[in-house]
Amino acid sequence: MTLSSLRLTGCLDGLRLHRTVSHRTRAERIALATHYLRAWALIFAPIVVLSAQSPPTAAIDGRLLRPGVDTFYMVSNIRGHADTTGRILQSLVRRTIAGRPVWLQTYRFDDRKNFSTIDSLTMDLRTLLPITEVRYNNMGNAHVGYTSARVRTTVKLSSGKRTVRDTSVQEAVYSSSMMDALARAIPAKPGNRTRVSMFYPFPAPFRIISSDFTTIGTDTLPDRTGQAAACWVIKIVLPGGFTRFWVSKSNHDLLRTVSGEGATSVMFVR
Repeated sequence: MTLSSLRLTGCLDGLRLHRTVSHRTRAERIALATHYLRAWALIFAPIVVLSAQSPPTAAIDGRLLRPGVDTFYMVSNIRGHADTTGRILQSLVRRTIAGRPVWLQTYRFDDRKNFSTIDSLTMDLRTLLPITEVRYNNMGNAHVGYTSARVRTTVKLSSGKRTVRDTSVQEAVYSSSMMDALARAIPAKPGNRTRVSMFYPFPAPFRIISSDFTTIGTDTLPDRTGQAAACWVIKIVLPGGFTRFWVSKSNHDLLRTVSGEGATSVMFVR
């Protein structure tokens, strides 16, 4: 894939992103995203209701989220040179499966080097505890099932090799692919800390990492309609560095994400 329709000028502080405008209506974009989500779920992971997990993190409330379709652009900053290098289309929709209210999150990431990832995640609507996850990329696909005792990952590589890996859990475990949803669902207030444990599936190493989401300040950014929106700035520190999230105070929409700082950083912007 090429990103010829994207053109970036200016440094990170003066970011000006020019993009091709879609002529689809909002309803058409939501319908299209829902269609893709259903298709991938049917192909790779028929959804089943699994046994309940351990008690969730009490502070997390998935009801704070709202459905929608967003497009983010990946902007890499290397020694002061900013460049648009990838694009994410992400949708979040509500469903009821076997009487259980759930969120269905799906995203597709494409970069300039023709690497693509499609991820479909089903999670409890109230607690955000994951139920099933499907990930497909150039290297193969993975089906992840979450229960109270373990996380089971079935990986099929593009070479045809198939492996099954079980990871034992002792507490509520979330998926690393829902990190932005967690940042949106915590009770943000100055200095607030919410500790979570996240599982990193294929192609990352199979492991569980615990860290704190910390509210470190406030800011103002354009929202989905282009209007100025007051935001909470939330930070999480991970082994590979830290990530900051800009979350709207009024409706908990995600407006920006930045990983790293200084000479090298990656920003996801609308």
